[in-house]
Amino acid sequence: MMLTVNLLATEILLAQTPTPTPPPGHNSTGAEFGKSGPFGLVIVLLLLIGVVFLIRSMNRHLRKLPANFDEKSTAGAEASNTTTTKTVRPAAQ
Repeated sequence: MMLTVNLLATEILLAQTPTPTPPPGHNSTGAEFGKSGPFGLVIVLLLLIGVVFLIRSMNRHLRKLPANFDEKSTAGAEASNTTTTKTVRPAAQ
């Protein structure tokens, strides 16, 4: 019960305190406003350069792959048909 009263009193107190308004002519953006722009631009440009290099590397690796995988898979299937397979029978119960 006491906790509820304390919470209620805190809510009433916070609801009554006015927010401070800046004086007229005061720049509300602050002294540091706009200084992160160049730093953010550098980071974005570095990320874009990294993405370009990753795409180039991926294209080089993809060029090394064969155009069609069917030739090797059919040869492997023919080889597996010529080998003997062992039939597994279920155990007697």
